[in-house]
Amino acid sequence: MVKMKKNIILMNPSSGQSRAMQSRKILEDALRKYRINYELYASDSESHFRLLAHQHIKNAKTMSSAGGDSTFTILVNEMMKAGTKIPLGIIPLGSSDDIAREFNIYSIEDAVSAIAGGKTIMADIGKISDHEGFEFFFAGQANVGIGVFVNRFVANYQKKGIFFRKNQTVAGLLGMSKAFRYKFVPARFFMDTGDISMNEEFISILFSKIKYWVTGRIFLPEAGISDGKLHMLFIKKCGFFRLLRIMILASQGKHIDQKTVQYFACESAQIGSEQPFLIQVDGDIIMERGEEKYFQQMKVEAINKAIEIIIL
Repeated sequence: MVKMKKNIILMNPSSGQSRAMQSRKILEDALRKYRINYELYASDSESHFRLLAHQHIKNAKTMSSAGGDSTFTILVNEMMKAGTKIPLGIIPLGSSDDIAREFNIYSIEDAVSAIAGGKTIMADIGKISDHEGFEFFFAGQANVGIGVFVNRFVANYQKKGIFFRKNQTVAGLLGMSKAFRYKFVPARFFMDTGDISMNEEFISILFSKIKYWVTGRIFLPEAGISDGKLHMLFIKKCGFFRLLRIMILASQGKHIDQKTVQYFACESAQIGSEQPFLIQVDGDIIMERGEEKYFQQMKVEAINKAIEIIIL
């Protein structure tokens, strides 16, 4: 007798400053309401999440991550590693949920309704690689520069008390301020797409498949999830208050005409720096064997229609 494949849900309890597990009952009630044949597994670490994905991905009807942007990106990497293509869903339980927002999924109800409906699209993903053979895939966005510093700063402050866990924007602004004070930014990078070359000091370089960055701000208004392009935004050398203005304008996608902002799309780019640098991807810094992965030079490219995404 052939065993019926199920919709596999992998939950990351640490998403959303560890609030995700509180949503388990709501999620399971919704799955039963829509009469979805499912199995739900809660991970106890990133390595456990990866193991669960590896164990179930080849025998699943669909597989969905219940967590934040970084949780979905882990799932995408495990699927690419397994060489299996099944529909992937995203159940937004994180702090930003910018990837889910791209697909008009704003709640558990939206996500479960999408799984029940079975509608999918073929979507691009981004790929980061270096000359040592390292590869990392992302469904949303990646960046170098100030985002890395703020990521570390916010994570550190969230450990210190409930105020910063509930006020991520405040922690982010403090992180931005300290990035300038400690002279982490601007930093010099070079970039080459074959058609465009730059060698300047930047506050941030963002390369993305989605419109959103920093919790719903429309940083890349022309980005298309299936257009075969990477959308790249450069914030050139500027002061803290100029950056703050860009962030405010980006809430409505009105930052593009700022003189320190440059925006274009390409299929691939080489990016490097004289100083080793870290890359933040969908809310987390890229790691390798449990440690932060430093790059000197890397290639970033769009892989056209590489994954199937469950949508409303």
